[in-house]
Amino acid sequence: MLRKIKANIPSGSAAIALIGLLLSAGIWSYTISHVRDEAASAVRAEIQKNENLILALEEQTIRIIKNIDQLLLIIKDQVQQNGRSALVGRLVAGNIIDNKIYTFAGVTNANGDVIASTQAIPPYNLRDLDYFQAHMHNPSDRL
Repeated sequence: MLRKIKANIPSGSAAIALIGLLLSAGIWSYTISHVRDEAASAVRAEIQKNENLILALEEQTIRIIKNIDQLLLIIKDQVQQNGRSALVGRLVAGNIIDNKIYTFAGVTNANGDVIASTQAIPPYNLRDLDYFQAHMHNPSDRL
């Protein structure tokens, strides 16, 4: 009987080793799969955060552009009703135009001469600039 036990020991050890190897492979497979799932989830979360940030920046940019457009229409309207840039200075002084937000805002005539602005500047003409030419070919009051 002892011989039988000794004869079965090597094959029993091999079976135990094989079971241990299969168990280790299963644990490693599960771990790798779990890490991949966690990484994919983290990437999806970061993509969602970036998409939300992009949407917020886009909305902020649209608000800023609309605000600038509104500001220019106010300046244009006031200049047409009341005259030149002294009025724009009053708009800045009355905090209707916040000169801390805008470095410069102005209105030109059809020739490109700046006729009113938020800052005192020497006579300046925009006629040769691309954006002025674009507005000359599309005479809209909008940006």
